[in-house]
Amino acid sequence: MQSDLRRTAPGFAARFADIVRRQELRMIRIGLLIAQSGASGIWAPSSEACAQLAVDEINAHYGLLGDEVDLTIIDAGRSAASAAAAVDLPIGLDEIDAVVGMIPSYQRASVSTMIGERVPFIYTPQFEGWEHDRAIVTVGETAHELLQPGIDWLFENKAASRRWPKISA
Repeated sequence: MQSDLRRTAPGFAARFADIVRRQELRMIRIGLLIAQSGASGIWAPSSEACAQLAVDEINAHYGLLGDEVDLTIIDAGRSAASAAAAVDLPIGLDEIDAVVGMIPSYQRASVSTMIGERVPFIYTPQFEGWEHDRAIVTVGETAHELLQPGIDWLFENKAASRRWPKISA
């Protein structure tokens, strides 16, 4: 994950710096892309609350690079196409300066394609770890990063002698 972040961070920083350089901008407008319906909609209330808490704390401590942060909730819908369409209009109308995606993995590529290089795209959930799109800044953990330390600890400290599930012919 660190190599992905190092690889994408320079491009992200350059695009973000362009946004901040606009003299008329005194507010950084972040679009929070979350599914508010379907199975993934169960996370919408907590995702929105956590994002709003982060924005409130950032603004209480002089904002981001001195500018206030504003949060716009964008409904990703149930499909990859609906998520991509949801970000197109606010970006096209210059209503948001960045997208934070708290969306399922199956929506990520479509959203990235729709965004292109127009605004930064930060993808926050746990994910598979196979992301090679340089336009996406991934900050979530991979299953390997979450599980491997615990598995190693079991082998080292509890004399675990086998792995589950066991693959057999």
